[in-house]
Amino acid sequence: MVSNPIVEQVGGSITTTSTTTGTCVTFIPAAPEDVTYHCIASVAGFRTDTGDDAGGYLVAATYKKTGSGIAQVGSTEDCHTPIEDDADWVVIMDLDPGGTDIRVQVTGGSGQTVDWGGVLTITITRA
Repeated sequence: MVSNPIVEQVGGSITTTSTTTGTCVTFIPAAPEDVTYHCIASVAGFRTDTGDDAGGYLVAATYKKTGSGIAQVGSTEDCHTPIEDDADWVVIMDLDPGGTDIRVQVTGGSGQTVDWGGVLTITITRA
């Protein structure tokens, strides 16, 4: 029997400079195995140096935990076309190199300082 889904939210922020990628939000799954995580990240960025560029992003991905590791199901998808002043800005969702944490990463444009804020909403279903 499937248990009722659980919804969690994790927020975070970071400032990036130039084209350096940084982690805005991290979710560390603590649940046992046989779990599905459907994740939707809402992220906003604002250029804080000489410009006033802004952007809004909504990305989704699904992960599963079976045994000791987490694996992505399918690929990360943009839920809509990014709403942005600068097409060089990037928001992605992926696993950390150890494959244990789900993270939202952001990258600004060349020579820019960008303040980012994000919320990751996770729907968790256990077998």
